[in-house]
Amino acid sequence: MKSFKKVALAAAVAAVAAGNAFAAANLDNPGVTTGGIYAAERNLTTATNLASGAAADQTASAAFGASFATDAVAYVRFDLPAGVTFTAAPGYAVNDSAAAPALVSVAQGGAGQSFVVFAVAPSAVGENLVGANIGTLTAAGITTANKSAISLTYKLFETLTNAANNTLSLKSASHSSFISFQNAIAIAPSTKQEATADVSATPGGAYTKFTGPATVKPVAAFTVAHTARALLDGTASTVGAILADTNSVVVNGDFSAAATGGVELHSAAACNAQVGTDAVLSGGNQIATFSGLTAAAITSGELFACYTVNTTTAIVASTYSGSIDLVGQANYTPNDGSTGTGEIDRNGTVLKGAIGNAGESLSGSVHLSNTSANGATFSTSCLTYSGRVAGLTERSLPANSARRFNIFGASGDALGCPSHTVAVELTLAVPSGQVIGSVVRWNPTTGLYTFESMTGNQ
Repeated sequence: MKSFKKVALAAAVAAVAAGNAFAAANLDNPGVTTGGIYAAERNLTTATNLASGAAADQTASAAFGASFATDAVAYVRFDLPAGVTFTAAPGYAVNDSAAAPALVSVAQGGAGQSFVVFAVAPSAVGENLVGANIGTLTAAGITTANKSAISLTYKLFETLTNAANNTLSLKSASHSSFISFQNAIAIAPSTKQEATADVSATPGGAYTKFTGPATVKPVAAFTVAHTARALLDGTASTVGAILADTNSVVVNGDFSAAATGGVELHSAAACNAQVGTDAVLSGGNQIATFSGLTAAAITSGELFACYTVNTTTAIVASTYSGSIDLVGQANYTPNDGSTGTGEIDRNGTVLKGAIGNAGESLSGSVHLSNTSANGATFSTSCLTYSGRVAGLTERSLPANSARRFNIFGASGDALGCPSHTVAVELTLAVPSGQVIGSVVRWNPTTGLYTFESMTGNQ
């Protein structure tokens, strides 16, 4: 029997750390190392060779693990998972006590197999193998049929029989991700975009511009980023290698006040650096579709879906969200994703008040007091059990005054709600905090009146 001595664990780990530059996968310290990473967007349906290369390190290192007697031969075994094989014969290198390369040959397995056993002998008579020295496996391609992480296990044996049977090892070390697959393209939704339609906008009228004043605001944003991963040939991925030039983004929300060509994609939150072409609006101006985005354009940084208004149509309060459809090159399937969300609100005053049950014979009115120095127009929504009904055309509430408006009917200052209305909602073109409202109910049968304050942001 050949004699050997175990190496202290601390010494072995220290030696591996010192020699970490020799390999991408450190089997003695797998928690802080990574092996070769290939682009997960690449489709794999049959056994395929993953070539080694500048972007695909297929080397792995481990401290030899035991010092042998002079002139003794040892056996090193590496194992891949079942179904994964070495495409070509791998190599192994380790120095002996003379600081010279040990003599290494394949004893079993290798090309086309999921394991390989190397016979390792000192470089010259009178030398021996040293446990603290770092050994390095170099694969020349790995064949796999799926994108599961590929582990690698190292074992040291005293005899070829033990190595062939994979029993009674002197040392064992492994890495769960000697080869792995990760996305080269990743979508990240941006933070929520917020804008306020200005009740005091001029000259177009209330809500025809954003506060600022501004005519354009982003309503959704996102980033599509590329991280270089290895391609099948071992070279580094590029955006163009994975993505086609027919990508698209769809943003949902209200764009009814958009100017012609007023929904654009920009690479700046200021909406002053357009990317691609204008969106096509559909679905009653509720859907904006950006088509034909090139791989370079969609990965050019954080992108903002910007809404430019026509300054004559009132901006509708709305929420926004979007989806990103990435199209891959042949044999590549990138993941789709979502944009960040957005919201446009209005800075006017909204007042709500209940009238009563539709079955009751009630009459009613709203009393509004405007404490501001500006007059305010307002619109009415009449709520019924059948749904929401618009009242008559906008009414006006003069500055520094109070007015009563009949809820039912169409004459004078009446709001024009139908007889079966049970509640009203008023939207006033004046900043909140300047209008006070109440509902007055009158029962013509009993002659009784009731008063109740309207709720909202008054």
